Amino acid sequence: MSLWLALRFPQLMIDALPLSDGDQPVAVRDQHRLLAANTTAVAQGVQAGMKIGTALALCDALQIHQRQPAAEQHWLEQQARTLGRFTPMIAHDDDCLLLEIGSSLRLFRGLDTLLSGLLRQLPDATECHSGLGHTPIAAQLLSQMPLANSRACIVLNDRQPDLSASRQRLLQLLARQPLEQLPLSAPLKKSLQGPGLRALGDLLELPNGALQRRFGRNLTDWLARLRGDKADLRQPIIAPQRFLLTLEFDEPIAGSERLLPPMQQLLEQMQVWLIRHQQQVRAIRWIFLPLRGEPDRLLVRRAGGDHRAEAWLDLSRRHLEHTRLAAPALKLTLEAGRLLPMAAPPAHLFAALERPCARELLEKLANLPGLSLYQPTTIDCHLPEQNEGRSDPLASNRTESFLPPSAFVDAPLWLLEQPLPLRSRQQQVFWRGAALEILPGLRQFNEPWWQPHQGWQRRYHIARHPLGIHCWLFQQGDAEGSWFLHGFF
Repeated sequence: MSLWLALRFPQLMIDALPLSDGDQPVAVRDQHRLLAANTTAVAQGVQAGMKIGTALALCDALQIHQRQPAAEQHWLEQQARTLGRFTPMIAHDDDCLLLEIGSSLRLFRGLDTLLSGLLRQLPDATECHSGLGHTPIAAQLLSQMPLANSRACIVLNDRQPDLSASRQRLLQLLARQPLEQLPLSAPLKKSLQGPGLRALGDLLELPNGALQRRFGRNLTDWLARLRGDKADLRQPIIAPQRFLLTLEFDEPIAGSERLLPPMQQLLEQMQVWLIRHQQQVRAIRWIFLPLRGEPDRLLVRRAGGDHRAEAWLDLSRRHLEHTRLAAPALKLTLEAGRLLPMAAPPAHLFAALERPCARELLEKLANLPGLSLYQPTTIDCHLPEQNEGRSDPLASNRTESFLPPSAFVDAPLWLLEQPLPLRSRQQQVFWRGAALEILPGLRQFNEPWWQPHQGWQRRYHIARHPLGIHCWLFQQGDAEGSWFLHGFF
């Protein structure tokens, strides 16, 4: 059996506004009349439906805002993303979220445990009326009553709802619903009240054929979807494929001390989103949008994927300490990078005694703006000075596609970037005014044919300086070729 939970937000127009002071009287208008008012404004006599002039006469400190349907839709979607960990099927209808929770009861160990955990995820200052039903319309109607009324109608067998018993009890409770509270058009309600119908139960007792002939097919279809005789298909709220969230401030904010709390708030929401999708990211981007001018962007990267808010906050704080914003930020946007599958943490017996990972130190060093850090990598070239390259230490594709030949096993520790020409005379090679002793042993490499020397040979030798320094030399070309110093052991 499908079991639906309706969460109705009667103050949705107020909740969607970016307000900082909850004690300030606030109202929402459409043209010249008020559509909603918060509890502070209602306490001073302001009511929905009033004209703006009348409301200001009652409360001169009243803040009146234009209704923002896009912000209301965004607020509902934000709550749906938070509640997505309880069920994947979440739809919205006007000021109501509809959640199918019947398939999640066994996972969350019963209805009461699921309801308590789900309702705790809603914002504390948000007014929410909830109701349970066997269909979306039934749950939406029962949200106008206390939750305990509809909860008492749900019969569970082994943590699963009993179809017939629960449906019969819910229909009996719905029968008391007055016609004035039904989501029907005003002309239809007036037509229904003409014959003396006063409650929903009066409609449910009449035959469908007579109702359809007198009041139209729309009413009978609505009643069929209410009872569950006809499927009520709802379009679920689809979660976005990437995380992108923006906070807007009442006044511009400057300084890391004031920016860190909202950054932490966004990172915590990203953590919840990543855990729900079992994903992690290696990079995030902060966008600080000022009142005027171009936004400041801050890229934070890690050596490996991570989803933890505290780890990203620590790296973001280090970046922010070395970054000067061009202007105070009016909006703050957090954009997550490419998603990666979340890897299970290693199960170590003594995990609590482990030292901090060297990767964390690498991330902190690589993210310092004044420090140039690179990762040595091998390149597919056999010449010693061209065999090593530099790559980004936080790059994700650091794969070793070329292994150095065995001749480099005992290569010198200190290799010059470019070979140094040496003076030679009568088969003697000189460096720093002294003759070098050529030791036995020879290694030979050929230079590529496309280079200026066109495939000349290099014959490498180990030589000893009178001071005890061991050098790595090579002679280029034939036996009369020039000598070069290339490294030290």
